[in-house]
Amino acid sequence: MNLKPNSLGAKLVVGGIVAFVVLSVAALLYGWATQPRTTLMLGDGVFKAELAITPEKRAKGWAGVEDISSERAIILAFPYEAKWEVVTQDMKTDIDIVWLDQYKEVVHMVKEAPPVVFNDESFEPLKTALFVVELPAGTIDNRNIHIGAKAEFKHDQGDVR
Repeated sequence: MNLKPNSLGAKLVVGGIVAFVVLSVAALLYGWATQPRTTLMLGDGVFKAELAITPEKRAKGWAGVEDISSERAIILAFPYEAKWEVVTQDMKTDIDIVWLDQYKEVVHMVKEAPPVVFNDESFEPLKTALFVVELPAGTIDNRNIHIGAKAEFKHDQGDVR
């Protein structure tokens, strides 16, 4: 088929491509905008936090992210308390990890957890937790986070899967 620049067929092809691009960008923006987010207050810090409420989002965490802003956090929200392990495989940078119980009290911490090479290497708390917070490395010390500190953030536990 030979399309001329002003032909109806050429206009339809270009219009289809433009519509596809616009819809793709809208879908990406919608997905980003609908991710649960909250403000996390922990220690001396205030963080813009993403809530990871599905198994897929919890498994990803900071994996693949090369530069984590000092004001950002990911809260991994689980459906019940347990000794939730964190695997840092596929991480691009060290992170601080904080485990919170059902009362949002810090029960365990790991400072500057490095990316691991094998999937069977993990970081595990000594006590059960309902939430795991992943923060940029150095945040625990820089923001005065300690065992027993209380976190504040809003979430709907009924949405956690």
